[in-house]
Amino acid sequence: MKGGKMMTTTSPAMIALVVVVAACLASPAFARTIDEDMVHAIMLRGQLGDRCRVPGEYCHVMQLKICCEGLYCTGSAFGEDRKCVPYADCRKQNEGCSMTVSCCYPFNCNAPYQGVCQ
Repeated sequence: MKGGKMMTTTSPAMIALVVVVAACLASPAFARTIDEDMVHAIMLRGQLGDRCRVPGEYCHVMQLKICCEGLYCTGSAFGEDRKCVPYADCRKQNEGCSMTVSCCYPFNCNAPYQGVCQ
């Protein structure tokens, strides 16, 4: 294409992945705001199927090894010491939840807004 402009497109999943990586490298408070659970629920569920990482299991967003709801990935940014651990402020069974308020593992929120942990 001489003299023309090359058009590129970016998939929503790629944008979400970049946001999560930026959040993981930023402060823990920011990382909690835009966490892996939100991205998993919104963008990556179809690509990951029903497999998520359980407590103590190795995780890494760059490898699409995302923790289950109520868990987050901890450890060095690029090390092998990363693992899924539970959030301290998660919701118990039958408590209210949303995309930004996670249920405790192994429960899942039944709706993106005003859901219940089941």
